[in-house]
Amino acid sequence: MNILVPTDFSANSLAGIYFAMHLADQITGPSHLQFVYVDYLPKVFADEDTLHKQIDAADPEQSEYQKKLAEFVLDLYNKIGISPKAYSIDVIRGVRADSALLNYCTKNRDFDYICMSSKGAGSIDRLFGTNTGNLVTKSEIPVIVVPLDYTVQPFTKIVYASDLQDFDSEIEQVIGFSSALRASIEVLHFVPDLALIPDRYNQQQIDNKYDYGITFHFEKTNPIHTLLKNLRDQLTRMNPSVLILFTKRHKSFFHKLFLSDLAEDLAFHAVVPMLVINKTNSRASLR
Repeated sequence: MNILVPTDFSANSLAGIYFAMHLADQITGPSHLQFVYVDYLPKVFADEDTLHKQIDAADPEQSEYQKKLAEFVLDLYNKIGISPKAYSIDVIRGVRADSALLNYCTKNRDFDYICMSSKGAGSIDRLFGTNTGNLVTKSEIPVIVVPLDYTVQPFTKIVYASDLQDFDSEIEQVIGFSSALRASIEVLHFVPDLALIPDRYNQQQIDNKYDYGITFHFEKTNPIHTLLKNLRDQLTRMNPSVLILFTKRHKSFFHKLFLSDLAEDLAFHAVVPMLVINKTNSRASLR
């Protein structure tokens, strides 16, 4: 499992880093963390040769930031009490962090996940802020968004919020992620009427079809609340280790959330760590 972990050295970026370190430490199988700092380049000084490119190793700025990032990462490993496994560091340059990171992933296509805090420090056009939402909606690589108040705890339960439209293909990816953490899976689906639940999703048929333990939760939508509010209320009650959502532009359950006025609240003020996978471009399997 290869995970890209961006940081701006701020306290607000720590949640995403701690989560990635804990995730890599807990999964069964090999893992590698790639910590990246985006060197902010004012647009007025940028040109096509310097935008979104990796800083040359001979650049003195590279050496300064590499050293700072290396010390920063080691210090956090010590604070969290986890022995470092395989990891590396890098410094890239860009006017906007989201586009710089997306470009970096295009050139380095072996990442399985991007993991970052829901919000960072400073200007909203720096590393986090709107950049979190842009990565969530545009990245072909699944993005893990971690709440600012995240504290390290065991991975015990994964909640997969589903519209059931592509359940058979999506659940295999959910099982792949959950099994690496030895965590149970609970599927959450909202319906206007509980009498409308399809027969194929009754618990006995699911148990017969899948060896992995999967529990369904069908919840009646509260019509006076938004879908976002209904979801957040259920997450507070279920308290999962990770929420998994699949997004497909203009059609999916998750897109409905992003069309609402409160959509940014889900990404910027996440209730629990949230793994968002692009339906259109999702990988065949999550390692």
